[in-house]
Amino acid sequence: MEVFVAPEGVDSNSGSIEKPLRTLDQARKMLRGKGGTVFIREGVYFITSPLMLGPEDQNIRFTSYQNEKVMLTGAVILQGSQFCPVSGQTALRIQPDVRTKVLCYDLKESGIYEYGKMQPYGIGFPTKTAAPQLFIDNQAQTIARWPNEEFAVISEVLDQSEADTQRFRCQEAPVERWKDAKDLWVYGYFKWEWADCTLSVSKLDGDVIQTAQSSIFGMDKGKPFYVFHLLEELDQPGEWYLDHETGMLYLYPPY
Repeated sequence: MEVFVAPEGVDSNSGSIEKPLRTLDQARKMLRGKGGTVFIREGVYFITSPLMLGPEDQNIRFTSYQNEKVMLTGAVILQGSQFCPVSGQTALRIQPDVRTKVLCYDLKESGIYEYGKMQPYGIGFPTKTAAPQLFIDNQAQTIARWPNEEFAVISEVLDQSEADTQRFRCQEAPVERWKDAKDLWVYGYFKWEWADCTLSVSKLDGDVIQTAQSSIFGMDKGKPFYVFHLLEELDQPGEWYLDHETGMLYLYPPY
């Protein structure tokens, strides 16, 4: 049995090539327990919920029709015309030399309330859902970070115990600039340079960075890391930052 799906289809259709369905889920329902092939016609399909397959779906095959180009995405399209300049107190957190170049987008005003969740991941942590990403013209943009390129190194480790949190210093880090930042994260190879992980920052105390979790192998002086997800470090074209509390997206346009 064959069922066709197309971006312009309607789920109440018969599923023929002349009258295709619109969603993969409806095609699955039509073939469940029977088996067959779902031919997906060319186009972009915006997936808002997972396609759940069970044992009764094992004989269903999903494939593009005659090698047509198909894209399945969970993304939401943002309208470029809705980006606007940053103003008020928030603008003061952006470095002065790029302040007028950064734009913002109110996701909540556009009816977008689900932003994904940033979570610790890497060696020693269970697999998690992906953190939110921003693409422009199919190119992934960079979450605002310090330093902009490569890595900084740990100058001193203050906690050597196997505590749930760890504290360290980096002499070159502009920690004072981050005093109003929230939801900071650090990525690095904190012990071995084959074991990377991402940790959330729970506290900044002077020049000391304290993480909310610990690297499974601990930390060592001289190991590489960078700090990311800071509005204060949104200073390069293509960088972005998302305030998960307000739903405000900030972007330094790549061009």
